[in-house]
Amino acid sequence: MGVQSSGFLSGHDYCDPVTFVSHVFRVVTRTICPKRRVMSTSHRLIVFAAQLLVAVVFLTATCVAQAGTTTIDFDDLAGGPVYQGELVTDQYVGLGVTFFDTYYEGAHANNTLTSSISGASAPNVLWVAQGGGVVTGQYLEITFTNVIDSFSTTFGTSLDSSITLVAYNGNTLLNSQTLVGPTQIGDTLSGEIGYASSLGMTSVQLYSTWLVSGDSFNFSIDNVTYHSVPEPSSFALLGIGVISLLAYAWRRRQCSA
Repeated sequence: MGVQSSGFLSGHDYCDPVTFVSHVFRVVTRTICPKRRVMSTSHRLIVFAAQLLVAVVFLTATCVAQAGTTTIDFDDLAGGPVYQGELVTDQYVGLGVTFFDTYYEGAHANNTLTSSISGASAPNVLWVAQGGGVVTGQYLEITFTNVIDSFSTTFGTSLDSSITLVAYNGNTLLNSQTLVGPTQIGDTLSGEIGYASSLGMTSVQLYSTWLVSGDSFNFSIDNVTYHSVPEPSSFALLGIGVISLLAYAWRRRQCSA
């Protein structure tokens, strides 16, 4: 499937100001202004204020909810055996997400390891080359264009290996946690690791450590899930747009007698 998104009223177009303002006028005006009644100037102001309040509050809440949760499962990429699947870097830049493996062999879509990782979705996982225990200090960095407030992923490591998640807001370290996969299938340990922060995250780093030597070790991830946070500037522009549309519509509309 590749990417999955969810959000409140995701099947509607209420984040389009024109559509939503039109809907607000129909509902609020019919409620406040009965038919066969001519509105006075003060009554029109009351209707306009109600329309403005409902539009701004509800539209803002809807757009926040529609930011929703996105899951990247890499199943839309060309998977293959180790080193042979599609190299993953900026395929999801349209979602505001990029992947960067510090080890030169990179991260690849893999379709041969999926069945050994509990919770992974077929056909692909993201296999991350880290030197196989011969180098140190390697990691996979996932960078987000927009701030996120939660992140999680399914992971798979080799036996006698751990996985570490490090979360950042800009250059500020927010959290670091290390887990050993609780589920063993064959020669793979797997599980889920994640972090949530009201401070917001702009990037995360993931790496696996071979517990025998402390060196970097290859690992896999799947179902990368995150929730984006709308930027304050979006709310400001949204409010200006709604106010402008309502002001324009108010000048043109009156209740029917």
